[in-house]
Amino acid sequence: MIIAAGAALVSSLARAGLNVVDRTMIGVKGVPVNEAVFLNNLLPAVIGILGCALCQALDELWVTFASWRTFVFALLVQAVGYSFAMVLRAHPVERAVFLAKSTDLPIYLVLLPASMQLGVSSAPEAILSGVTTLVCCGYLLRTGKLGLVQLALPATLVLQSMVSPFVSPTMVDSGISSGLAFAIATIGWRTIFSLASVGTRMASLRFIIVDEGGLIFSRAFLALVVQISFVVAIAAQPTAIIWSLLNMSGAISLLLARFLSRRGHCRELDVALLGVVATTLCRLILDVGR
Repeated sequence: MIIAAGAALVSSLARAGLNVVDRTMIGVKGVPVNEAVFLNNLLPAVIGILGCALCQALDELWVTFASWRTFVFALLVQAVGYSFAMVLRAHPVERAVFLAKSTDLPIYLVLLPASMQLGVSSAPEAILSGVTTLVCCGYLLRTGKLGLVQLALPATLVLQSMVSPFVSPTMVDSGISSGLAFAIATIGWRTIFSLASVGTRMASLRFIIVDEGGLIFSRAFLALVVQISFVVAIAAQPTAIIWSLLNMSGAISLLLARFLSRRGHCRELDVALLGVVATTLCRLILDVGR
């Protein structure tokens, strides 16, 4: 559990860093979104393939890449990514954050039988996950209407959490090397999926070569850390708290951004953010203490 929770926290913090880099790269530097998505997958895939080549693990990587399990897992991850993108195109970032965190209770109920935590001892964690979901849903309903585009995000997240334990490798059976190969192969599939949205002319190449290319390479490294730690977290032990931690990255980054900025203060938003972060941390303490 400690390994899984640690990997989930690393993934969550790395995702928070990605949010900052993405806003700078797309909003400030003017890189097209579709090209940014493609490069954010391509460069980590190249780094991962080179790493496998140095470790003489290309054969294992290819076998993993050709597996239907890897394809399905990558498809689920990509679906979640596109769901986030659709919400962010038309709504403030805080709505995407609360939509993601609203899945705490549904994911907990889906994974509860698999985690073998049925009984009175699971009641406090179930209550905390329910409080998180109620806080998120309350804020979302008070600040706007929920359309099909927005509801696609929690739906894909719940589907991903439900299917992932059946298609991702387990660290006990396959070992760390297989987990790393699975993570890199997943990025490879995501690169192929995102290639369709890129035209023949890559306007972002000038950004990489002439301007501040270091920014996108930093993003590539963070993306690789996110994917590897994500796979390690869900493969180590399929408990609901892992998914709750993975979905907390947006809340952490948004809370820090609001704490460091003096503009745009909204007491209702701040209270809601503190609520979801506090309940998730309480769940983590309960889960680790068992």
